[in-house]
Amino acid sequence: MNLSTPPTFVCPECRAVSHHPEDIRQRYCGRCHRHYPAPTRHALAVEFARAAVAVSAVGMPLERWAGLGDWAALPQRARDAAGQEALRHLDEAFTLLTVLRAQLGEALDTPGESAGQ
Repeated sequence: MNLSTPPTFVCPECRAVSHHPEDIRQRYCGRCHRHYPAPTRHALAVEFARAAVAVSAVGMPLERWAGLGDWAALPQRARDAAGQEALRHLDEAFTLLTVLRAQLGEALDTPGESAGQ
């Protein structure tokens, strides 16, 4: 299994993800039609923390649903659809978390920016 992810640019405004090399290099969002400056280390750390919280929050509605007994009362098709939706949200959250982790790692390896930023 290959766990490496291709490079991406995640728009800080609309969260659109681009895999195009020029978008990544120029930090350009085609949806917003804007170029974005490189984030500071502090901003990357905050985004990473938010993404980590989002990953843990995605599973909460399913846990509550199952805990209330509603899950068993649903038809199989509805349970399948809800499970697929939850997996899609988790995949998106983990993808964002992976991208932000890589960006934070690169920022920490980049000389010239003080650790307090």
